[in-house]
Parts: sequence; structure tokens; C-alpha cells
Amino acid sequence: MSESARAPESDLALVGKVLRGSQPHFDLLFQSYFDRVYAVAQRHLGDVREAERVTEEVFAVLLRDLAAFDGRISLAQWVLGILKKELGARR
Repeated sequence: MSESARAPESDLALVGKVLRGSQPHFDLLFQSYFDRVYAVAQRHLGDVREAERVTEEVFAVLLRDLAAFDGRISLAQWVLGILKKELGARR
């Protein structure tokens, strides 16, 4: 795997702080990805309420599975992978 495909140290640091219970760092993670996740969901689904549900589910899965994030890919790729699975489940 190329070095550029790996998560930057800042992703790993952010995840570590969220896992240790830092609410400000979770807020930063949420703010960093919410707009992108919601926009992609709305574009794919064409329904505001369904896009909101998918976005909520993405962040629920993210929190549940965050300890599994190992940095082999960027956090953005990981979050968008969760989104892709959630969108696939709704087709």
C-alpha cells in the first residue's frame, strides 16, 4: 500500500481522542464529515428525510466501530465507505 493511502497522523490522533471520550474532538469529527455525508446521501437518494436518516446511521456506525479504524486508509475514505454501505442497504 502506498504511503499516501494511509491515514495522516492527524486522523489517528483525532480518532484516539474521540475514543478517549473527548466531546470537542467528536464534535470536530462530526463537523468535518457531516456536510459531505449528507450531501452525498441526498444526491443519491433524492429525499431529504431519507438522507437525514442515512446520515444519522452513518455517524451511529462510525461511533460504534471507531475503535476498528486502523489508519490503513484515511478517515475520510473510511467514513465514505460506511456511507456507501448504508446507501447500498437502502437500494
